[in-house]
Amino acid sequence: MKKGLDISAIQQMQQRFFDTQKKIEDKKVEGQSGGGLVTVIINASGNKMLEIRIDDQLISKSEKSILEDLIVAAFNNAKKSSDSIVSQEMEKIGIPPEMMKFMS
Repeated sequence: MKKGLDISAIQQMQQRFFDTQKKIEDKKVEGQSGGGLVTVIINASGNKMLEIRIDDQLISKSEKSILEDLIVAAFNNAKKSSDSIVSQEMEKIGIPPEMMKFMS
């Protein structure tokens, strides 16, 4: 005889998933480039940049291109950290990393 779906277990897992998503959203991740001249802060889910800090010594028109490259590098650094946090938190509730692409 086939067992039916355990709706209660599914609802509990769904709630844990949503709670974990909220926990990830609330965490901040920092990435730096240029030896700390540029800092980007994003949420751990990687979908929202919260802050950019640029050292005063970089602000000049002649260094615009360098500044742009440093911002991109800092964001990518923070994104790597956020991806790691998401994987770790989802693994804690039994969701394998390869399933994450279906949950965004």
